[in-house]
Amino acid sequence: MKKRIIYISVIILIGAFLVGLFSAFYDSHSADEITVNQIEASLNTHCNCDSISKDMYSKGVQYSKTEGFSVAHVSFSLINCKYESLQKEANRIHQLLVNDVESLKNFNLISLDIISDDRHETVTIKNGQLEI
Repeated sequence: MKKRIIYISVIILIGAFLVGLFSAFYDSHSADEITVNQIEASLNTHCNCDSISKDMYSKGVQYSKTEGFSVAHVSFSLINCKYESLQKEANRIHQLLVNDVESLKNFNLISLDIISDDRHETVTIKNGQLEI
């Protein structure tokens, strides 16, 4: 009888732990999705591009030779954008995102691939700081 009570108690504790773990993961994922949607809405509102699309969103420890370690990464493609200078446009977009998106620093890495017929350039926002 005592063994049965111990087994049931252990199962209840493990169940409570798993419910808490999955709940925290779901809350974190939902908050990140809201931030990704805010970033996409800001880009759609303020960028003069033919098309803007989210390419990838990933969460978890990642490593790449060019970007280093990251935990949360989102990538967007901006197709046929009209701008004069990449540096000025990158600074403008970064400032707009800082103003429009409250949780921008939650993402270690935000990649903006600016693609046109004659060039392909990447703007990176790493830990809230602009890198070109």
